[in-house]
This record gives sequence, C-alpha cells and structure tokens, in this order.
Amino acid sequence: YFSSLDDEGIVVMPTHRVVHGLKGFHAGAMLERLKDFFDIEAIAFDSTSEERAREELYGMMDDLARESTVFGLYIRGRDAYYLLKLKSGAMEKEIFGESIPEVFRDLDVTVLHTLVLEHILNITAESQKRQENLIYVKGRDRALEEGRKGDNQLVFLMNPTKIEQVKKVAGAGLVMPQKSTYFYPKLLSGLVINPLNMDEKVTLPGEL
Repeated sequence: YFSSLDDEGIVVMPTHRVVHGLKGFHAGAMLERLKDFFDIEAIAFDSTSEERAREELYGMMDDLARESTVFGLYIRGRDAYYLLKLKSGAMEKEIFGESIPEVFRDLDVTVLHTLVLEHILNITAESQKRQENLIYVKGRDRALEEGRKGDNQLVFLMNPTKIEQVKKVAGAGLVMPQKSTYFYPKLLSGLVINPLNMDEKVTLPGEL
C-alpha cells in the first residue's frame, strides 16, 4: 500500500516503554540523575485525584511536543506522575557516541534509549534489542496499567514521532529506530502484495 506522507489522514502514534526486572533499582537515585538532564515536574495524586493528574500529564506532554523532547514518567509505588523536559544542550556528543548517526540524535526515542535507559538505568543496547527489561505498549492508559503489574517498575510515556523526522531519516537512507513509528490507520494487507486480477496465478512460497 502506498500513501503520501503528507496525507492528513496519516498519524504516527507512540509506543510506550514499560521497564521491569532492574536489580538494585532505587527510584530516588534515578530521579537525582535525571535532574542533570531534565527539568522535572511532579504531579501528585491520591485515590480521588489520579485521573485528573493523569489527564494533566497528558495535556502537558501534548502542549510541549512540538518544541521540546518530553517524557511522562510513572514510578511504581509513588503517588505521582512526572513530566521530564530535556534541558537545552543536555545531550552531549559523548553520550551518543560515534555509532549513532547525526540524523537520529533529535529523535525522542534515541534520547530515551541512549540517555535514560542505557546511560542512567544501565540497560545495555544489546539488552534493549533483546527486550530483556522492556515491554512495548500502545496506549497511554494501558501503559500505566501495565506499570502496576508483576515486577514492572517504570513507565515512560512517549510523544509521537514527527512525520518530518521520518522523512529526514529516510532521506539519509537510514531506517527508523526500533518501535519509533506506529502508523495509523493500520492496513490488514495492501495492494502491493495482492493481485488486482483474481484470475492471475499467484506463486506461493515453496512453489518456486
């Protein structure tokens, strides 16, 4: 299936990260390290105000999405949601390393995986690829629900990747990082792989 990237009906939706199984994890120490790179705003809640706090977090993420790299954070066992806003100039070249192409460095997913998951939480790039400590969840409410289950410890809520960022990466001849683009609507199948003429013989795998 082919469609223009500029079609107003196409939406890129985010995939959120649930972190689990971190040994020796200490929430306070993590927040202190995050303060070196992010402006952090806590939105406290109790049993009667959780929904309001959640909607406030979502609204702040949406409002800041165009101008900043921001994440929502939930730490299991704490009655608060956190808004993380990346400080200007916080991402130094040394953190990215030479292995990450320049075109990837302004992507929210790269900041999260390289700075937060690898540099702060010590989840190696290899562990991330194997999804040893990560669960990928679509839907903000569902991600927060998952964060309260099992041995899950943290939830990082993402904003959608911008279409212009996808174009920039494609123009450089590269592929977007893992779980960074969830295009909607999703098609069950497309014209590219289905014959238009129903009488046309289709060669199936194994028949070559």
